[in-house]
Amino acid sequence: MLPILVLAITLMLPAAAAAQTQQMIPAQSATTGPYRAFEMLEMQLEKAQYEARKEKKRQEEYKKELFREKTDKFVELWDKLARKINSGEVDAKLMKEVSKAFHDIEKSDGWIAK
Repeated sequence: MLPILVLAITLMLPAAAAAQTQQMIPAQSATTGPYRAFEMLEMQLEKAQYEARKEKKRQEEYKKELFREKTDKFVELWDKLARKINSGEVDAKLMKEVSKAFHDIEKSDGWIAK
């Protein structure tokens, strides 16, 4: 009878130790779990903020490029008009184009006074 009892206890000890370990793991994760979740949320927030800054910078660059293109167009037309006027020609159509190009610049986001 004694050997059976020793065998039963020997077999039960590892199972009891495993059960105790399993009980400890959730207790440990209960204290570290919220911190880990907080860290994950913090990382997600940082990533979202980074993406928002990146998108804002991309939009600003796009607006600058549009303003630059409109300004270049105006300067090109203004130069063309000045050359024609200096040579004695008057081109009403070109004058309208220059005026329109200037007003396009005024309406754009890059214009100083709005």
